[in-house]
Amino acid sequence: MQYTTLGNFLVVDIHKPMSSTDTYDFCRVRKDYFDYAKKKSYFLLIRTPNGERVIMPKDKSIKRWKKVKEVFLFPDNPMVLYELCIPKCEKKPDEYYQFH
Repeated sequence: MQYTTLGNFLVVDIHKPMSSTDTYDFCRVRKDYFDYAKKKSYFLLIRTPNGERVIMPKDKSIKRWKKVKEVFLFPDNPMVLYELCIPKCEKKPDEYYQFH
């Protein structure tokens, strides 16, 4: 699992979202990132080229999000992904997240 940390944030960079509208980018994020951030008490910072979103993995609303099982390499072991909606906004610099 590849990840980057900034202070109390686990950073997931998505280079190409699945689809996009005028106000949102739609993407999928591995469930493993959420589990790891929850275990280490990190916030999850998800960045796309057009915006970013901070998620608290201990939030109860995650259970209502859409889960998708997708097969990439091994048919017997599908990867579990969450579908997310990332708003298009101005990105904050890394220094903003290092000390919060």
